[in-house]
Amino acid sequence: MTSDNPARPRKNIHSFWLFFPAASLLAALAVPLSIYSTLSGAGHGHELIFGFGLALIAGYTLGPQPWRVLAPLFLLWLVARLGWAWAPDNLVPQLLSPAFLLSVAYWLVAGAPASISLTTPDTRRIMIAAIIGLLLLMTFMGSRIIAPGTACH
Repeated sequence: MTSDNPARPRKNIHSFWLFFPAASLLAALAVPLSIYSTLSGAGHGHELIFGFGLALIAGYTLGPQPWRVLAPLFLLWLVARLGWAWAPDNLVPQLLSPAFLLSVAYWLVAGAPASISLTTPDTRRIMIAAIIGLLLLMTFMGSRIIAPGTACH
């Protein structure tokens, strides 16, 4: 809903008003979903990353957006969650979560200042980014293992 009247500016909605309650609801359902996933073979880890995690990321990073942006993103997230719960082995639900991730990434880049230039990184930069990511993961995993290990020692 846009207005040509300069005295009444267009009102954007903060994305966290939509995605944080959805992530909270998903977290409240985590225990029954975890039991269901254990018994049915559905991926609990998938929903932790693509369901809960991406809802939080979208809520934090998208900022204020018009409903024309938030409604399709939220609908895509919700359909991906329901599709994964009902038919995790089907190709369509498997593609919906990455589609949501790419859509959020698109709106983050589209909302960025125009001075940012997107270039294709060379293989050396990709390798360095992968090594740094792996080092961060190993640091995180190591601290989660070392601390309890030294506490029991």
